[in-house]
Amino acid sequence: MVLVAALLAHLVTPSSKAAAPTRTSRYLTSNPDDEIAKYQQEKRSQLETGSWVDEQHFARIPIEQAMRALAAENAK
Repeated sequence: MVLVAALLAHLVTPSSKAAAPTRTSRYLTSNPDDEIAKYQQEKRSQLETGSWVDEQHFARIPIEQAMRALAAENAK
């Protein structure tokens, strides 16, 4: 009975060999410098621009504006 249960479990459970990715990972690149520069530009853009993150709750503001507001608040 235990052997039958083990055999059924083996047949039902997917093999790790079958779970190999079928597409190229986005982390593999021939020129990582380009991807690093693109990533840094995206993050810099997020720091320097404002946008709605969730229109019902909050927005993102430029970091310089946030630092000025925080300094003004703490100066009171």
